[in-house]
Amino acid sequence: MADLKRWFKVWTAILSDDDFDPSRPGTLESIGRFSLLGAYMALHGERGVVDIMPDTLFRLMQVKNLDELRSQMTLKNIVFEEGKNRYGKITVTWGKWSKFQEDSSVAERMKLLRNKRREEEIRKEEIREDGKSFVESSPELQLSRALFELIKQRNPTHKHPNFQKWAKDVDLMIRVDHRSHADIEKIIQMSQRHSFWQNVILSPKNLRNQFDKLTIESRKSEFKDRPRELVL
Repeated sequence: MADLKRWFKVWTAILSDDDFDPSRPGTLESIGRFSLLGAYMALHGERGVVDIMPDTLFRLMQVKNLDELRSQMTLKNIVFEEGKNRYGKITVTWGKWSKFQEDSSVAERMKLLRNKRREEEIRKEEIREDGKSFVESSPELQLSRALFELIKQRNPTHKHPNFQKWAKDVDLMIRVDHRSHADIEKIIQMSQRHSFWQNVILSPKNLRNQFDKLTIESRKSEFKDRPRELVL
């Protein structure tokens, strides 16, 4: 990551910022103070906050006291506070520092890299191992058969599935998506009672793809069916 203490950004938006209106007297002095304080913040501060001795701050800003500084730097995003530490220092807080001063391009690249690694881990988890099979008593097969039995109640001639393939999709729900056996069974039951979802959820793969939506629908149904208290 770039050395954030080696630079301070002055954005081109300063040209249209009301705080630096060129027609206002003293604008150049304000820009100078703004830049010097920004450079000091980048060098000595931490994410837009720095504690500084009053005489150092006043000398840097070329003012006699804090009141004069506040009158000269009426910027909405910079706050000067006394008494926040026991050493008599003035605390300077620069709003939105991270947004405008930190190297966002590097941060975005790191975020994309983390997401890519996570996606690769998920893909590896989803690779089906050759020859892997599930025994009849496994929860993956039992949940697969439970779904099929509910589908068959509505359509006795429904095509007989490959239960090993179905079980692998249930296995992904458990291992990769971290769904519990109880939650999967609950959503299976709910989906096959629902007038819309019973025609959509016809395999564990469909179930996995729609699991979050089905969970929300299930909670809505539970809330609707909950007894209401009678207020007298």
